[in-house]
Amino acid sequence: MISDVLSEAIDGINYYLDEPTYETTYDGPLHDKIVQLRDDAEKLRILLDAPSPCQGHSEASLFEIIGSDTNTSDVKQNPEEQK
Repeated sequence: MISDVLSEAIDGINYYLDEPTYETTYDGPLHDKIVQLRDDAEKLRILLDAPSPCQGHSEASLFEIIGSDTNTSDVKQNPEEQK
């Protein structure tokens, strides 16, 4: 499934971003774009993995729940966690 492919891509991106060997390979604006891509992939993965119809939430409200900031550690996997 696409969510599995996204998960593997996220893991791969995280490896290269966190590996000290590649610390200066991806820096500046390129680093920021890679982080944004990784975060967007994580948000899409969460949407794809959510139960249909996402416990009564529309896709638009799910994007509001998961937010638009780039820190996926703040992304809630369950809309009920927002309460």
